[in-house]
Amino acid sequence: MVHIARRADWAREDGWNGAWDGELGDTNVSFIFSDRTEPGLGPKLHRHDYDEVQIVRRGQAWFQVGDREVTAEEGDILVIPAGTPHKVRTLGDRSDVISVHLTARKAATWLE
Repeated sequence: MVHIARRADWAREDGWNGAWDGELGDTNVSFIFSDRTEPGLGPKLHRHDYDEVQIVRRGQAWFQVGDREVTAEEGDILVIPAGTPHKVRTLGDRSDVISVHLTARKAATWLE
């Protein structure tokens, strides 16, 4: 059976921002939508017990993934293995990133 998560189910009122947990659709995939328009914004260093995929829809974002620093641009996809510490920051005027969490319910261990 297919589950459609309508925008009203996940979006906040401030642009392309919001989240949806897969348990709402009885699936093991969850999403965070982050459209940031201020340089330097993003979550602090953290890790998950599951794999995560980051898709840059627009703009640029700086990622620290483990010991590696990466500048990602529109269309780039990062695959972050379970347990790997990571964080992301907006570069320039905008970063629009979709985070795909391979779990029914998102959870993070914050490291800073």
